[in-house]
Amino acid sequence: MDEKKEQRLASYKRIEAAILMAQADIDQLKDVSLWMKNVPCWLNDAEKEINALSNGVEQKQPMIDLIKTARKTHHNNEPMLTMRFIKEIQENWGNAMHDKEIPVRLNMIKGRKKSGKTRKEQLEEQGNNTKDEVLKIYQSITPTRSTASLIARKLHITSTRVRQILKDEKKNKNDVR
Repeated sequence: MDEKKEQRLASYKRIEAAILMAQADIDQLKDVSLWMKNVPCWLNDAEKEINALSNGVEQKQPMIDLIKTARKTHHNNEPMLTMRFIKEIQENWGNAMHDKEIPVRLNMIKGRKKSGKTRKEQLEEQGNNTKDEVLKIYQSITPTRSTASLIARKLHITSTRVRQILKDEKKNKNDVR
């Protein structure tokens, strides 16, 4: 799971790097051919992130069209035009980001789901309901080694949490005796 998060973060950083490169003027670049060689990779990353934006198609479409055009100019080996389109993509990207539209992937990196709440906040919201549900399911089935993961899947919580609830309940029963 952490590896995926790191890959997503790396992908986002590559886009940021592409944007910074696009801000530099082409004649200030020492090696235009090296810059051109990296363009397709940046455009692919930018397209992935733009598709992951949570806002609607009408805001994404202009950026996707610009990426297609930038690909064509890159294919025709026109660095000045490619640079211009990348700058336009960067401006549109900036506008999308200023509209408080952060890509869904970045939300996940920060430990947030689409609801906008962290897992911890969601668990606190659920409170003791989870405990009651776990115990109810546990009593209705024959316990096996995979019982905790089965209950966890049913309630969309971690099996570690289920095991902890069952362990606490067992301890409470033993304390009463």
